[in-house]
Amino acid sequence: NRLICLLIQVIPIALKEQNVSQLVLGADTNSDSAGPVIAYLTGKGIARCRVPVVMVPGNLTDEQIDKLV
Repeated sequence: NRLICLLIQVIPIALKEQNVSQLVLGADTNSDSAGPVIAYLTGKGIARCRVPVVMVPGNLTDEQIDKLV
């Protein structure tokens, strides 16, 4: 899958940045799965992360997101 190949390349670059303290992902709320990115990261991809991975529902409003911060 091209998306997974892209993730394998992009995530390590993003996580190399010293200012990154967590990886926040919006999960797909319109299908039976959370999406390929989350599926990858909750599987073997999590071993590549050096920061916590936070999953939130992808349908949160800006106001709801602001309350989380």
